Amino acid sequence: QPERRCEPIEARPVSYANGEANIKSLLESVTGLGASSVVSTANDDPKGAYQALRNGVNRDVVALVMGGFDRQRVGMDSAGPLTLTNWETQIEIYTLNRENVGDTYKQLGTIRQGVIDQIDAYPKLNNPTGTTVRMALVDSAGEVVTMTPVGAANPTHLTQTLSLLWQEQTTVAVTA
Repeated sequence: QPERRCEPIEARPVSYANGEANIKSLLESVTGLGASSVVSTANDDPKGAYQALRNGVNRDVVALVMGGFDRQRVGMDSAGPLTLTNWETQIEIYTLNRENVGDTYKQLGTIRQGVIDQIDAYPKLNNPTGTTVRMALVDSAGEVVTMTPVGAANPTHLTQTLSLLWQEQTTVAVTA
């Protein structure tokens, strides 16, 4: 009998882009944000978020940036191997300095809490098309940082990056 060889078809972050699109959709409804202020670097022009900051179109901008991932086989079913992928999405929040610096920190905190609350309310990210998201969690954040563009006398934005971890279960198609 001839040897049957199966090789997984994977290595493309197709499901990541679907998940990030869903994250974008969820975050667009956070108070203070909207469709033009949330940018998915996996699906939109990656320069869009930073151009929006530079030209002042939006006072507050959120950029979704691909983070790391890890994968593991967890079993088999009749369609093929079951795989768990743990994705990370970096959520970069930028808020334009207000006249009162306290108001700027307050706005950054309001957006940050809105992001956390929205992900907590939709822990399966509304199950992106073609995937099975098992859970999502904003698990940590970096320090708040002031941004001063080259040549500027004063900082223009506060920024903070949140780490969103989400787990997806897929059945990997194999070829015979």
